[in-house]
Amino acid sequence: MMTIWDAINNLYSKRMKYPEDSDLVGNLWMINRFLSMDNDLLEVVADVSKYFYTLKERYYRLLYRIIPQDTYQRSKYVKPKKEFNEDLVKRYSKLYGVSNRETIDCLRILQKTNTVKEIYEFVGLECKNE
Repeated sequence: MMTIWDAINNLYSKRMKYPEDSDLVGNLWMINRFLSMDNDLLEVVADVSKYFYTLKERYYRLLYRIIPQDTYQRSKYVKPKKEFNEDLVKRYSKLYGVSNRETIDCLRILQKTNTVKEIYEFVGLECKNE
């Protein structure tokens, strides 16, 4: 049985012809999504994806023929940097009774008119950034 990662690696390496259709059921969408994250293949995958539902299992064969061999370059995952201190977000969200996401949006707006020190002092925290 072939996993999603085996199928993706096969598209780049061309080691075996095609996997069984039963191995691809339910995985084509994830394969398509992964391929669309490759900047070199982005336009190609966008153009070909209109055939995704009409070709079904044969869609993999189309990708196999289009993607050039040995073009895969693993990109390093970059973990997003936290914009605001967790204590700051929690205090503001508790103070105003809003979600953490809404609080972060509001803090971004507050940063435009107030200093970071003022934002922290408003909820009784000491600013460690400055």
